[in-house]
Amino acid sequence: GVFLVDENILEICGQSYQSLMLVSLINCHFLTGKSFVGISKCRKLRNFSLIATSKRLVIQFGRGQHIEDIVNGCKLITNMNLSGCESLSEACFRSLAKLQDLKVLNMSWFKGSMGTLWLLGSLPLQ
Repeated sequence: GVFLVDENILEICGQSYQSLMLVSLINCHFLTGKSFVGISKCRKLRNFSLIATSKRLVIQFGRGQHIEDIVNGCKLITNMNLSGCESLSEACFRSLAKLQDLKVLNMSWFKGSMGTLWLLGSLPLQ
């Protein structure tokens, strides 16, 4: 099979950073934080999905540090799918709350604390 690696993501983002509007990463086992830094430079990004269905991805991306990179760089996101990100940090939710245009947030399989769920309830979703 063919697998995405950091170099692929960085090449795509390098060529399309001014126009890329959708990124969907599904079960991408070989990505590191470098990919998320590259994606965070795509300022017109509207839709971002990180669907982690493997235990390795849950461990690698589960607390949300890389999600924070995306949110801090891509402020126009309207739809975010974080299915399989089981336990995001409060800092991650605080950065999600800064997305003023966020309309859809999919948190399937989320296993957070009550405090984190309260933060989720305070997001400005329409």
